[in-house]
Amino acid sequence: MEGMNGLIFFVVFIAIFYLLIIMPQSKQAKKRKEMIEALAVGNKVETVSRVFGTITEVNGEMLTILVGVNDSTKIRIHREGVARVVTDEELSGASNKEISK
Repeated sequence: MEGMNGLIFFVVFIAIFYLLIIMPQSKQAKKRKEMIEALAVGNKVETVSRVFGTITEVNGEMLTILVGVNDSTKIRIHREGVARVVTDEELSGASNKEISK
């Protein structure tokens, strides 16, 4: 009977671990993968290095992003370098914060 209690405790512990850690992490990874695959020309993005810009070209796994005040500054990054897609308001807000510093 004592061995059975230990086994039940172990199974409950593994179930809680799965529900609290593994399941949410896999959902987040799936959501990020879908976001990365859906990137297209015209999307406004924030990179992992906190650079904001607009995608101007998609070439396989590489993206060209237009950044800066003038329309001539472009950078090339890998798709995995995109942290998130942002709205126009967030993009203009980020520019205004940088200019006001």
